[in-house]
Amino acid sequence: MMDRHGCALLLLGLCCTGLIVCQCGEDSRPKFKFLVYTGGEDGSHHMQTINVAKGLIRQGHSVTFLLSSSCTKWLHEGDAYLFNFIVYRSSLTTEEREAISEEFSVGVMTGELGSLAGFMKATLRGMIDGNRRRNRPLNLLLNECDDLLGDAEAMHAIREGQFDMLIGDDMTGCNPLLANKLDIPFVLYGCTAVKPTKLQLLYGLPNHPAYIPERQLGLTDNMTLLQRSTNTLMSLLYGGLYSLHMWWGFSALQDKHGIAPNTPTLELMGRAELWIISNDFVLEFPRPLQPNVILVAHSSIGISEDREVPEDQLEFLEGSDDAGVILFSLGTHVINMEVARAEMLARGLAMLPHRVLWHFPGNTSQLPIGNNTKVVEWMPMKKIMAHSKVKAVLCHGGSGLLHEAIWFGLPFVGIPLFGDQFDNMVRAVHKGFAISLDLFDMTEDTLYHAVTRVTREPSFRENARKTSAILRDDFLIPTDKAAYWIAHVTRFGGKHLRPKVLDLNFVQRNLLDVYAFLLTAGFLSVWLGIWACRKAGRLLALSCSKLVSGTRNDDRKNK
Repeated sequence: MMDRHGCALLLLGLCCTGLIVCQCGEDSRPKFKFLVYTGGEDGSHHMQTINVAKGLIRQGHSVTFLLSSSCTKWLHEGDAYLFNFIVYRSSLTTEEREAISEEFSVGVMTGELGSLAGFMKATLRGMIDGNRRRNRPLNLLLNECDDLLGDAEAMHAIREGQFDMLIGDDMTGCNPLLANKLDIPFVLYGCTAVKPTKLQLLYGLPNHPAYIPERQLGLTDNMTLLQRSTNTLMSLLYGGLYSLHMWWGFSALQDKHGIAPNTPTLELMGRAELWIISNDFVLEFPRPLQPNVILVAHSSIGISEDREVPEDQLEFLEGSDDAGVILFSLGTHVINMEVARAEMLARGLAMLPHRVLWHFPGNTSQLPIGNNTKVVEWMPMKKIMAHSKVKAVLCHGGSGLLHEAIWFGLPFVGIPLFGDQFDNMVRAVHKGFAISLDLFDMTEDTLYHAVTRVTREPSFRENARKTSAILRDDFLIPTDKAAYWIAHVTRFGGKHLRPKVLDLNFVQRNLLDVYAFLLTAGFLSVWLGIWACRKAGRLLALSCSKLVSGTRNDDRKNK
Protein backbone atom coordinates (compact mmCIF):
# COMPACT_ATOMS: atom_id res chain seq x y z
CA MET A 1 0.00 0.00 0.00
CA MET A 2 1.25 3.54 -0.84
CA ASP A 3 1.15 6.14 1.99
CA ARG A 4 -0.10 9.68 1.66
CA HIS A 5 3.39 11.06 0.97
CA GLY A 6 3.86 8.53 -1.81
CA CYS A 7 0.52 9.46 -3.37
CA ALA A 8 1.39 13.15 -3.17
CA LEU A 9 4.76 12.56 -4.85
CA LEU A 10 3.13 10.45 -7.56
CA LEU A 11 0.48 13.13 -8.21
CA LEU A 12 3.15 15.83 -8.34
CA GLY A 13 5.17 13.74 -10.76
CA LEU A 14 2.18 13.19 -13.02
CA CYS A 15 1.38 16.92 -13.02
CA CYS A 16 4.96 17.83 -13.88
CA THR A 17 5.05 15.22 -16.62
CA GLY A 18 1.78 16.55 -18.03
CA LEU A 19 3.14 20.10 -17.93
CA ILE A 20 6.29 19.06 -19.76
CA VAL A 21 4.28 17.19 -22.39
CA CYS A 22 2.01 20.20 -22.90
CA GLN A 23 4.98 22.54 -23.23
CA CYS A 24 6.74 20.17 -25.62
CA GLY A 25 3.56 19.85 -27.64
CA GLU A 26 3.30 23.61 -28.16
CA ASP A 27 4.51 24.72 -31.57
CA SER A 28 7.02 27.47 -30.80
CA ARG A 29 7.96 27.92 -34.44
CA PRO A 30 7.28 31.39 -35.93
CA LYS A 31 4.04 32.10 -37.77
CA PHE A 32 4.15 33.69 -41.20
CA LYS A 33 2.00 35.83 -43.47
CA PHE A 34 1.53 34.38 -46.95
CA LEU A 35 0.29 36.12 -50.09
CA VAL A 36 -1.27 33.78 -52.68
CA TYR A 37 -1.78 34.66 -56.36
CA THR A 38 -3.00 32.18 -58.96
CA GLY A 39 -2.67 34.51 -61.91
CA GLY A 40 -6.32 35.04 -62.71
CA GLU A 41 -7.13 31.30 -62.94
CA ASP A 42 -10.52 30.76 -61.33
CA GLY A 43 -10.91 27.01 -61.87
CA SER A 44 -9.13 23.92 -60.60
CA HIS A 45 -5.80 25.73 -60.14
CA HIS A 46 -7.34 28.13 -57.65
CA MET A 47 -9.16 25.35 -55.80
CA GLN A 48 -5.93 23.38 -55.44
CA THR A 49 -4.18 26.40 -53.98
CA ILE A 50 -7.05 26.96 -51.55
CA ASN A 51 -6.44 23.47 -50.12
CA VAL A 52 -2.74 24.24 -49.62
CA ALA A 53 -3.68 27.55 -47.97
CA LYS A 54 -5.91 25.66 -45.54
CA GLY A 55 -2.94 23.46 -44.68
CA LEU A 56 -0.92 26.58 -43.81
CA ILE A 57 -3.77 27.93 -41.69
CA ARG A 58 -3.91 24.65 -39.77
CA GLN A 59 -0.27 25.30 -38.89
CA GLY A 60 -1.19 28.70 -37.49
CA HIS A 61 -0.12 30.93 -40.39
CA SER A 62 -2.26 33.61 -42.05
CA VAL A 63 -3.08 33.63 -45.77
CA THR A 64 -4.19 36.47 -48.03
CA PHE A 65 -5.49 35.82 -51.54
CA LEU A 66 -4.91 38.30 -54.34
CA LEU A 67 -8.01 38.38 -56.56
CA SER A 68 -8.96 40.07 -59.81
CA SER A 69 -12.01 42.36 -59.75
CA SER A 70 -13.35 40.32 -62.66
CA CYS A 71 -13.43 37.17 -60.51
CA THR A 72 -14.42 37.81 -56.91
CA LYS A 73 -16.67 34.79 -56.41
CA TRP A 74 -14.18 33.36 -53.89
CA LEU A 75 -15.12 36.17 -51.50
CA HIS A 76 -18.51 34.54 -51.07
CA GLU A 77 -17.47 30.89 -50.66
CA GLY A 78 -18.22 29.06 -47.43
CA ASP A 79 -14.56 28.96 -46.40
CA ALA A 80 -13.83 32.61 -47.26
CA TYR A 81 -13.77 33.50 -43.55
CA LEU A 82 -10.46 31.62 -43.24
CA PHE A 83 -8.60 34.04 -45.51
CA ASN A 84 -7.93 37.70 -46.12
CA PHE A 85 -8.38 39.18 -49.59
CA ILE A 86 -6.90 41.99 -51.66
CA VAL A 87 -8.75 42.79 -54.90
CA TYR A 88 -6.95 44.58 -57.73
CA ARG A 89 -8.69 46.43 -60.54
CA SER A 90 -8.85 44.42 -63.74
CA SER A 91 -9.51 45.87 -67.18
CA LEU A 92 -11.77 42.85 -67.74
CA THR A 93 -15.38 42.71 -66.65
CA THR A 94 -16.97 39.61 -65.18
CA GLU A 95 -18.86 39.14 -68.44
CA GLU A 96 -15.66 39.32 -70.49
CA ARG A 97 -14.03 36.73 -68.25
CA GLU A 98 -17.02 34.43 -68.72
CA ALA A 99 -16.70 34.93 -72.48
CA ILE A 100 -13.05 33.87 -72.25
CA SER A 101 -14.09 30.72 -70.39
CA GLU A 102 -16.67 29.92 -73.05
CA GLU A 103 -14.11 30.43 -75.82
CA PHE A 104 -11.67 28.16 -74.03
CA SER A 105 -14.40 25.54 -73.69
CA VAL A 106 -15.06 25.73 -77.42
CA GLY A 107 -11.34 25.38 -78.16
CA VAL A 108 -11.17 22.32 -75.93
CA MET A 109 -14.20 20.60 -77.41
CA THR A 110 -13.10 21.24 -81.02
CA GLY A 111 -9.73 19.60 -80.37
CA GLU A 112 -7.73 22.78 -80.96
CA LEU A 113 -5.69 22.20 -77.80
CA GLY A 114 -5.71 18.42 -78.09
CA SER A 115 -2.10 17.99 -79.17
CA LEU A 116 1.30 19.54 -78.61
CA ALA A 117 1.26 20.89 -82.16
CA GLY A 118 -2.16 22.45 -81.58
CA PHE A 119 -1.05 23.97 -78.28
CA MET A 120 2.06 25.45 -79.93
CA LYS A 121 -0.01 26.81 -82.80
CA ALA A 122 -2.45 28.47 -80.41
CA THR A 123 0.42 29.92 -78.36
CA LEU A 124 2.16 31.38 -81.40
CA ARG A 125 -1.12 32.79 -82.70
CA GLY A 126 -1.72 34.45 -79.35
CA MET A 127 1.79 35.96 -79.32
CA ILE A 128 1.62 37.46 -82.79
CA ASP A 129 -1.82 38.94 -82.09
CA GLY A 130 -0.62 42.47 -81.55
CA ASN A 131 -3.96 43.66 -80.18
CA ARG A 132 -4.06 40.84 -77.60
CA ARG A 133 -7.82 40.71 -77.81
CA ARG A 134 -9.39 39.97 -74.48
CA ASN A 135 -11.34 37.03 -75.79
CA ARG A 136 -8.08 35.16 -76.32
CA PRO A 137 -7.69 32.74 -73.36
CA LEU A 138 -3.90 32.54 -73.71
CA ASN A 139 -3.60 36.31 -73.24
CA LEU A 140 -5.72 36.42 -70.08
CA LEU A 141 -2.73 35.95 -67.79
CA LEU A 142 -0.77 38.73 -69.51
CA ASN A 143 -3.69 41.17 -69.23
CA GLU A 144 -4.27 40.33 -65.58
CA CYS A 145 -0.58 40.67 -64.73
CA ASP A 146 -0.38 44.06 -66.42
CA ASP A 147 -3.45 45.26 -64.52
CA LEU A 148 -2.11 44.01 -61.20
CA LEU A 149 1.36 45.56 -61.52
CA GLY A 150 -0.20 48.82 -62.68
CA ASP A 151 -2.70 49.10 -59.80
CA ALA A 152 -0.94 51.45 -57.39
CA GLU A 153 -3.63 51.13 -54.71
CA ALA A 154 -3.50 47.34 -54.67
CA MET A 155 0.31 47.30 -54.68
CA HIS A 156 0.30 49.70 -51.72
CA ALA A 157 -2.10 47.42 -49.82
CA ILE A 158 0.14 44.44 -50.54
CA ARG A 159 3.22 46.26 -49.25
CA GLU A 160 1.33 47.29 -46.14
CA GLY A 161 0.61 43.61 -45.51
CA GLN A 162 4.35 42.92 -45.03
CA PHE A 163 4.11 39.38 -46.32
CA ASP A 164 6.86 36.86 -45.69
CA MET A 165 6.34 34.77 -48.83
CA LEU A 166 4.43 34.81 -52.12
CA ILE A 167 2.87 31.53 -53.27
CA GLY A 168 2.06 31.56 -56.97
CA ASP A 169 0.79 29.34 -59.76
CA ASP A 170 3.60 28.30 -62.11
CA MET A 171 1.28 28.73 -65.11
CA THR A 172 1.95 32.47 -65.17
CA GLY A 173 5.22 34.37 -65.37
CA CYS A 174 3.70 37.18 -63.29
CA ASN A 175 4.64 35.80 -59.88
CA PRO A 176 8.41 36.35 -60.16
CA LEU A 177 7.72 39.90 -61.41
CA LEU A 178 5.39 40.57 -58.49
CA ALA A 179 7.80 39.06 -55.95
CA ASN A 180 10.68 41.10 -57.32
CA LYS A 181 8.66 44.31 -57.19
CA LEU A 182 7.63 43.57 -53.59
CA ASP A 183 11.13 42.34 -52.69
CA ILE A 184 9.86 39.14 -51.07
CA PRO A 185 10.76 35.49 -51.76
CA PHE A 186 8.33 33.26 -53.63
CA VAL A 187 7.31 29.64 -54.07
CA LEU A 188 5.82 28.27 -57.29
CA TYR A 189 3.01 25.71 -57.19
CA GLY A 190 2.51 23.63 -60.33
CA CYS A 191 -1.02 22.28 -60.67
CA THR A 192 -0.27 20.08 -63.67
CA ALA A 193 2.10 17.27 -64.62
CA VAL A 194 5.88 17.56 -64.63
CA LYS A 195 7.02 19.60 -67.64
CA PRO A 196 10.52 18.21 -68.38
CA THR A 197 11.91 20.93 -70.64
CA LYS A 198 10.37 23.81 -68.69
CA LEU A 199 11.83 22.59 -65.41
CA GLN A 200 15.17 21.93 -67.09
CA LEU A 201 15.28 25.55 -68.27
CA LEU A 202 14.17 27.06 -64.97
CA TYR A 203 15.50 24.69 -62.34
CA GLY A 204 18.26 22.71 -63.96
CA LEU A 205 16.16 19.59 -63.53
CA PRO A 206 17.85 16.62 -65.21
CA ASN A 207 16.02 15.91 -68.45
CA HIS A 208 17.08 12.91 -70.51
CA PRO A 209 14.94 12.45 -73.66
CA ALA A 210 15.95 8.78 -73.80
CA TYR A 211 13.50 7.91 -70.99
CA ILE A 212 11.76 11.13 -69.91
CA PRO A 213 8.87 11.80 -72.35
CA GLU A 214 7.96 15.34 -73.33
CA ARG A 215 4.39 16.46 -72.70
CA GLN A 216 1.49 15.60 -75.01
CA LEU A 217 3.43 13.12 -77.15
CA GLY A 218 1.68 10.02 -75.81
CA LEU A 219 5.00 8.35 -74.91
CA THR A 220 6.02 6.23 -71.94
CA ASP A 221 9.49 5.88 -70.42
CA ASN A 222 10.12 2.87 -72.69
CA MET A 223 10.72 4.33 -76.19
CA THR A 224 11.84 3.03 -79.54
CA LEU A 225 14.58 4.70 -81.60
CA LEU A 226 12.03 6.69 -83.59
CA GLN A 227 10.19 7.74 -80.44
CA ARG A 228 13.42 8.82 -78.74
CA SER A 229 14.33 10.86 -81.82
CA THR A 230 10.89 12.51 -81.86
CA ASN A 231 11.06 13.14 -78.13
CA THR A 232 14.48 14.79 -78.43
CA LEU A 233 13.40 17.08 -81.27
CA MET A 234 10.16 18.06 -79.51
CA SER A 235 12.04 18.80 -76.29
CA LEU A 236 14.23 21.27 -78.18
CA LEU A 237 11.22 22.78 -79.94
CA TYR A 238 9.16 23.07 -76.75
CA GLY A 239 12.07 24.66 -74.90
CA GLY A 240 12.49 27.23 -77.65
CA LEU A 241 8.76 27.98 -77.76
CA TYR A 242 8.51 28.38 -73.99
CA SER A 243 11.53 30.71 -73.91
CA LEU A 244 10.02 32.74 -76.76
CA HIS A 245 6.63 32.91 -75.04
CA MET A 246 8.17 34.21 -71.80
CA TRP A 247 10.34 36.72 -73.65
CA TRP A 248 7.51 37.90 -75.90
CA GLY A 249 4.93 38.29 -73.16
CA PHE A 250 6.13 38.71 -69.60
CA SER A 251 9.50 40.23 -70.48
CA ALA A 252 7.60 43.09 -72.10
CA LEU A 253 5.66 43.59 -68.87
CA GLN A 254 8.90 43.42 -66.94
CA ASP A 255 10.30 46.28 -69.01
CA LYS A 256 7.04 48.26 -68.89
CA HIS A 257 6.91 48.23 -65.09
CA GLY A 258 10.68 48.67 -64.57
CA ILE A 259 11.25 45.35 -62.81
CA ALA A 260 14.79 43.91 -62.57
CA PRO A 261 16.28 45.53 -65.70
CA ASN A 262 18.73 43.38 -67.68
CA THR A 263 17.55 40.20 -65.91
CA PRO A 264 15.72 37.67 -68.11
CA THR A 265 12.25 36.64 -66.93
CA LEU A 266 13.33 32.99 -67.09
CA GLU A 267 16.11 33.73 -64.62
CA LEU A 268 13.66 35.48 -62.30
CA MET A 269 11.40 32.40 -62.34
CA GLY A 270 14.39 30.22 -61.51
CA ARG A 271 14.90 32.19 -58.31
CA ALA A 272 11.90 30.60 -56.61
CA GLU A 273 12.76 29.19 -53.20
CA LEU A 274 10.82 26.02 -53.96
CA TRP A 275 8.81 24.44 -56.75
CA ILE A 276 5.94 22.18 -55.68
CA ILE A 277 4.37 20.04 -58.40
CA SER A 278 0.95 18.49 -57.96
CA ASN A 279 1.93 14.95 -58.85
CA ASP A 280 3.22 11.76 -57.29
CA PHE A 281 5.40 8.89 -58.45
CA VAL A 282 2.37 6.68 -58.02
CA LEU A 283 1.38 8.18 -61.39
CA GLU A 284 4.51 9.87 -62.73
CA PHE A 285 7.30 7.84 -64.39
CA PRO A 286 10.43 7.52 -62.22
CA ARG A 287 12.85 10.35 -62.96
CA PRO A 288 15.51 12.40 -61.08
CA LEU A 289 14.53 15.59 -59.25
CA GLN A 290 16.46 18.46 -57.69
CA PRO A 291 16.15 19.03 -53.90
CA ASN A 292 14.11 22.21 -54.47
CA VAL A 293 11.52 20.44 -56.64
CA ILE A 294 8.94 18.57 -54.56
CA LEU A 295 6.24 16.23 -55.87
CA VAL A 296 3.02 16.36 -53.87
CA ALA A 297 -0.14 14.54 -54.94
CA HIS A 298 -3.26 16.55 -55.71
CA SER A 299 -4.11 18.78 -52.76
CA SER A 300 -7.74 17.62 -52.54
CA ILE A 301 -7.06 14.02 -51.54
CA GLY A 302 -7.09 13.00 -47.91
CA ILE A 303 -9.35 15.93 -46.99
CA SER A 304 -12.94 15.29 -45.98
CA GLU A 305 -15.65 16.89 -48.09
CA ASP A 306 -17.43 19.70 -46.23
CA ARG A 307 -20.73 19.54 -48.12
CA GLU A 308 -23.06 16.57 -47.94
CA VAL A 309 -24.37 14.58 -50.89
CA PRO A 310 -27.71 16.12 -52.00
CA GLU A 311 -30.69 13.95 -51.17
CA ASP A 312 -31.65 13.27 -54.78
CA GLN A 313 -28.08 12.20 -55.66
CA LEU A 314 -27.90 9.97 -52.59
CA GLU A 315 -31.17 8.27 -53.53
CA PHE A 316 -29.85 7.77 -57.06
CA LEU A 317 -26.68 6.12 -55.72
CA GLU A 318 -28.33 3.87 -53.16
CA GLY A 319 -31.15 2.86 -55.49
CA SER A 320 -28.77 1.24 -57.99
CA ASP A 321 -28.49 -2.54 -58.33
CA ASP A 322 -25.32 -4.67 -58.19
CA ALA A 323 -24.01 -3.08 -61.40
CA GLY A 324 -23.49 0.11 -59.41
CA VAL A 325 -22.89 3.68 -60.56
CA ILE A 326 -20.42 5.35 -62.94
CA LEU A 327 -19.31 8.88 -62.11
CA PHE A 328 -18.95 11.01 -65.28
CA SER A 329 -17.47 14.52 -65.53
CA LEU A 330 -15.50 16.41 -68.17
CA GLY A 331 -14.39 19.06 -65.68
CA THR A 332 -15.22 22.68 -64.96
CA HIS A 333 -13.94 24.02 -68.29
CA VAL A 334 -16.46 22.12 -70.43
CA ILE A 335 -19.56 24.26 -70.39
CA ASN A 336 -20.41 23.98 -74.10
CA MET A 337 -20.43 20.96 -76.38
CA GLU A 338 -21.34 20.28 -80.00
CA VAL A 339 -24.84 18.77 -80.20
CA ALA A 340 -23.74 15.72 -82.21
CA ARG A 341 -20.97 14.91 -79.72
CA ALA A 342 -23.20 15.46 -76.70
CA GLU A 343 -25.84 13.17 -78.24
CA MET A 344 -23.22 10.48 -78.87
CA LEU A 345 -22.14 10.63 -75.21
CA ALA A 346 -25.74 10.51 -73.99
CA ARG A 347 -26.54 7.47 -76.17
CA GLY A 348 -23.36 5.69 -75.09
CA LEU A 349 -24.16 6.26 -71.42
CA ALA A 350 -27.72 5.02 -71.94
CA MET A 351 -26.36 1.68 -73.22
CA LEU A 352 -24.50 0.94 -69.98
CA PRO A 353 -25.84 -1.58 -67.48
CA HIS A 354 -24.84 0.84 -64.72
CA ARG A 355 -26.45 3.99 -63.46
CA VAL A 356 -24.53 7.13 -64.50
CA LEU A 357 -24.22 10.30 -62.46
CA TRP A 358 -23.18 12.96 -65.01
CA HIS A 359 -21.75 16.29 -63.90
CA PHE A 360 -22.42 18.84 -66.64
CA PRO A 361 -23.36 22.53 -66.16
CA GLY A 362 -24.54 22.96 -69.76
CA ASN A 363 -27.98 22.53 -71.30
CA THR A 364 -29.04 18.88 -71.78
CA SER A 365 -32.77 19.40 -72.38
CA GLN A 366 -32.51 18.35 -76.05
CA LEU A 367 -30.27 15.31 -75.46
CA PRO A 368 -31.43 11.66 -75.47
CA ILE A 369 -30.69 11.14 -71.77
CA GLY A 370 -31.20 7.50 -70.78
CA ASN A 371 -33.30 6.33 -67.84
CA ASN A 372 -30.08 5.21 -66.17
CA THR A 373 -28.50 8.68 -66.32
CA LYS A 374 -28.87 11.60 -63.93
CA VAL A 375 -27.37 14.97 -64.96
CA VAL A 376 -26.39 17.39 -62.18
CA GLU A 377 -24.71 20.80 -62.23
CA TRP A 378 -22.70 20.05 -59.09
CA MET A 379 -21.80 17.10 -56.92
CA PRO A 380 -19.43 16.50 -53.97
CA MET A 381 -16.96 14.42 -55.98
CA LYS A 382 -15.03 12.84 -53.13
CA LYS A 383 -18.11 11.80 -51.17
CA ILE A 384 -19.58 10.31 -54.32
CA MET A 385 -16.36 8.38 -55.03
CA ALA A 386 -16.27 7.08 -51.47
CA HIS A 387 -19.75 5.58 -51.85
CA SER A 388 -19.73 1.79 -52.11
CA LYS A 389 -22.03 1.79 -55.15
CA VAL A 390 -19.57 3.74 -57.36
CA LYS A 391 -17.69 1.27 -59.57
CA ALA A 392 -15.59 3.47 -61.87
CA VAL A 393 -14.90 7.04 -62.96
CA LEU A 394 -15.37 8.37 -66.50
CA CYS A 395 -13.59 11.69 -66.81
CA HIS A 396 -11.25 13.95 -68.80
CA GLY A 397 -8.09 12.76 -67.03
CA GLY A 398 -7.38 15.93 -65.08
CA SER A 399 -4.95 15.46 -62.21
CA GLY A 400 -7.58 16.24 -59.57
CA LEU A 401 -10.17 13.62 -60.42
CA LEU A 402 -7.50 11.13 -61.43
CA HIS A 403 -5.69 11.37 -58.09
CA GLU A 404 -9.01 11.20 -56.25
CA ALA A 405 -9.98 8.07 -58.19
CA ILE A 406 -6.60 6.54 -57.29
CA TRP A 407 -7.13 7.48 -53.63
CA PHE A 408 -10.44 5.59 -53.56
CA GLY A 409 -9.11 2.66 -55.61
CA LEU A 410 -11.48 3.18 -58.55
CA PRO A 411 -10.68 2.14 -62.14
CA PHE A 412 -10.80 4.92 -64.70
CA VAL A 413 -11.88 5.65 -68.26
CA GLY A 414 -10.31 8.85 -69.53
CA ILE A 415 -11.32 11.17 -72.38
CA PRO A 416 -8.38 13.66 -72.39
CA LEU A 417 -9.15 17.07 -73.87
CA PHE A 418 -6.14 19.35 -73.34
CA GLY A 419 -2.92 20.01 -71.44
CA ASP A 420 -1.59 17.43 -69.02
CA GLN A 421 -4.69 15.24 -69.34
CA PHE A 422 -3.11 13.31 -72.22
CA ASP A 423 0.05 12.65 -70.19
CA ASN A 424 -1.98 11.67 -67.14
CA MET A 425 -3.90 9.09 -69.14
CA VAL A 426 -0.75 7.64 -70.74
CA ARG A 427 0.59 7.01 -67.25
CA ALA A 428 -2.71 5.68 -65.87
CA VAL A 429 -3.01 3.21 -68.76
CA HIS A 430 0.62 2.19 -68.25
CA LYS A 431 -0.13 1.52 -64.56
CA GLY A 432 -2.94 -0.82 -65.58
CA PHE A 433 -6.00 0.76 -63.96
CA ALA A 434 -7.37 2.88 -66.83
CA ILE A 435 -8.44 2.96 -70.47
CA SER A 436 -8.04 6.07 -72.60
CA LEU A 437 -10.46 7.16 -75.36
CA ASP A 438 -10.21 9.79 -78.09
CA LEU A 439 -13.23 12.10 -77.97
CA PHE A 440 -13.07 12.71 -81.71
CA ASP A 441 -12.83 9.04 -82.70
CA MET A 442 -15.00 7.38 -80.08
CA THR A 443 -18.50 6.06 -80.67
CA GLU A 444 -21.30 4.84 -78.45
CA ASP A 445 -19.90 1.32 -78.79
CA THR A 446 -16.30 2.20 -77.86
CA LEU A 447 -17.57 4.12 -74.83
CA TYR A 448 -19.74 1.17 -73.80
CA HIS A 449 -16.96 -1.40 -74.19
CA ALA A 450 -14.38 0.73 -72.33
CA VAL A 451 -16.59 1.31 -69.29
CA THR A 452 -17.83 -2.29 -69.09
CA ARG A 453 -14.29 -3.59 -69.47
CA VAL A 454 -12.84 -1.61 -66.53
CA THR A 455 -15.75 -2.63 -64.34
CA ARG A 456 -15.80 -6.33 -65.28
CA GLU A 457 -12.12 -7.24 -65.67
CA PRO A 458 -10.65 -7.75 -62.16
CA SER A 459 -7.15 -6.53 -63.14
CA PHE A 460 -8.31 -2.91 -63.42
CA ARG A 461 -9.82 -2.90 -59.93
CA GLU A 462 -6.82 -4.78 -58.48
CA ASN A 463 -4.30 -2.37 -60.01
CA ALA A 464 -6.39 0.61 -58.84
CA ARG A 465 -6.44 -0.70 -55.28
CA LYS A 466 -2.70 -1.41 -55.29
CA THR A 467 -1.99 2.09 -56.59
CA SER A 468 -4.32 3.50 -53.92
CA ALA A 469 -2.41 1.66 -51.18
CA ILE A 470 0.88 3.14 -52.43
CA LEU A 471 -0.57 6.66 -52.53
CA ARG A 472 -2.02 6.36 -49.03
CA ASP A 473 1.26 5.02 -47.59
CA ASP A 474 2.61 8.48 -46.80
CA PHE A 475 3.10 10.08 -43.42
CA LEU A 476 1.39 13.33 -44.52
CA ILE A 477 -1.59 14.11 -46.71
CA PRO A 478 -0.65 16.31 -49.71
CA THR A 479 -1.89 19.64 -48.29
CA ASP A 480 0.06 19.20 -45.06
CA LYS A 481 3.13 18.07 -47.00
CA ALA A 482 2.99 21.14 -49.25
CA ALA A 483 2.37 23.40 -46.25
CA TYR A 484 5.35 21.89 -44.42
CA TRP A 485 7.76 22.57 -47.29
CA ILE A 486 6.45 26.10 -47.85
CA ALA A 487 6.86 26.93 -44.17
CA HIS A 488 10.30 25.29 -44.20
CA VAL A 489 11.71 27.52 -46.95
CA THR A 490 9.99 30.56 -45.44
CA ARG A 491 11.71 29.85 -42.14
CA PHE A 492 15.16 28.92 -43.44
CA GLY A 493 15.23 30.10 -47.05
CA GLY A 494 15.82 27.73 -49.95
CA LYS A 495 19.56 28.20 -50.43
CA HIS A 496 20.37 24.80 -48.94
CA LEU A 497 18.06 23.18 -51.53
CA ARG A 498 19.23 25.20 -54.54
CA PRO A 499 21.50 23.22 -56.90
CA LYS A 500 24.63 24.93 -58.17
CA VAL A 501 23.55 24.34 -61.76
CA LEU A 502 21.22 27.35 -61.44
CA ASP A 503 24.20 29.67 -60.93
CA LEU A 504 25.99 28.47 -64.05
CA ASN A 505 25.60 30.24 -67.37
CA PHE A 506 24.51 28.47 -70.55
CA VAL A 507 28.07 27.65 -71.62
CA GLN A 508 29.06 26.26 -68.21
CA ARG A 509 25.79 24.38 -67.66
CA ASN A 510 26.09 22.57 -70.98
CA LEU A 511 29.84 22.01 -70.62
CA LEU A 512 30.49 23.81 -73.89
CA ASP A 513 33.68 25.33 -72.48
CA VAL A 514 34.80 21.90 -71.26
CA TYR A 515 34.17 20.32 -74.64
CA ALA A 516 36.00 23.19 -76.34
CA PHE A 517 38.92 22.82 -73.92
CA LEU A 518 39.08 19.04 -74.38
CA LEU A 519 38.88 19.35 -78.17
CA THR A 520 41.58 22.01 -78.16
CA ALA A 521 43.76 19.98 -75.80
CA GLY A 522 43.19 16.86 -77.87
CA PHE A 523 44.00 18.69 -81.09
CA LEU A 524 47.16 20.16 -79.57
CA SER A 525 48.18 16.78 -78.19
CA VAL A 526 47.73 15.14 -81.58
CA TRP A 527 49.50 18.03 -83.31
CA LEU A 528 52.40 17.89 -80.82
CA GLY A 529 52.57 14.13 -81.19
CA ILE A 530 52.71 14.40 -84.98
CA TRP A 531 55.25 17.24 -84.73
CA ALA A 532 57.37 15.20 -82.30
CA CYS A 533 57.19 12.14 -84.51
CA ARG A 534 58.19 14.16 -87.55
CA LYS A 535 61.01 15.80 -85.61
CA ALA A 536 62.21 12.47 -84.32
CA GLY A 537 61.96 11.02 -87.81
CA ARG A 538 64.04 13.83 -89.25
CA LEU A 539 66.66 13.47 -86.52
CA LEU A 540 66.72 9.73 -87.04
CA ALA A 541 67.03 10.19 -90.79
CA LEU A 542 69.80 12.70 -90.27
CA SER A 543 71.62 10.37 -87.90
CA CYS A 544 71.26 7.49 -90.31
CA SER A 545 72.50 9.69 -93.13
CA LYS A 546 75.54 10.71 -91.12
CA LEU A 547 76.17 7.11 -90.13
CA VAL A 548 75.96 5.94 -93.74
CA SER A 549 78.16 8.83 -94.86
CA GLY A 550 80.74 8.02 -92.18
CA THR A 551 80.76 4.37 -93.15
CA ARG A 552 81.37 5.26 -96.77
CA ASN A 553 84.24 7.55 -95.81
CA ASP A 554 85.78 4.77 -93.73
CA ASP A 555 85.47 2.40 -96.65
CA ARG A 556 87.20 4.88 -98.94
CA LYS A 557 90.02 5.33 -96.47
CA ASN A 558 90.50 1.58 -96.18
CA LYS A 559 90.66 1.30 -99.91
